Amino acid sequence: MWDYPGYGDSSGVADVASVERAAAALVPLIEARAAGRPLVYWGHSLGGFVCSSLAARSARVDAVVLETTAPSVRAVAEAWTPGGLPLRVTYDEALLAYDIPAALADVDAPVLILGGGRDRVLPVGLSRQLAAALPEATYLELPDATHFSTGFHPDARAAVATLLAR
Repeated sequence: MWDYPGYGDSSGVADVASVERAAAALVPLIEARAAGRPLVYWGHSLGGFVCSSLAARSARVDAVVLETTAPSVRAVAEAWTPGGLPLRVTYDEALLAYDIPAALADVDAPVLILGGGRDRVLPVGLSRQLAAALPEATYLELPDATHFSTGFHPDARAAVATLLAR
């Protein structure tokens, strides 16, 4: 668990280039810390994009858990655009580099996608879209879970235990 540059207690600029530089530096550290233990990349929300990017760079991935996230930033923008209103969600074009299915295309590890039925930040439909884009992944939707409670749900914990047992 780490704060992105410019977030939380981390210094730096909160932009894609800074996150990408940090991610490139993190992979060797993560792999060294995981020596002899399973290496699981677990991304929640925005972390789903970053962890998928880390997994794509990693020489060894034992599993990936994607919790209440989306297939892409474009999908998030579309989900946040109110239907029928002449509004548009804008975002930094550099964020388009975050495409989870593309990042995981060459990652040979089991993937678990967790969706929260009561997620008001990233609607559960985005988790469903991600599951459809990654047909080999296991998808678990928790109807009563929120954006922040999904990973703590007992059924999610059981699904992660099953994933790790593979």
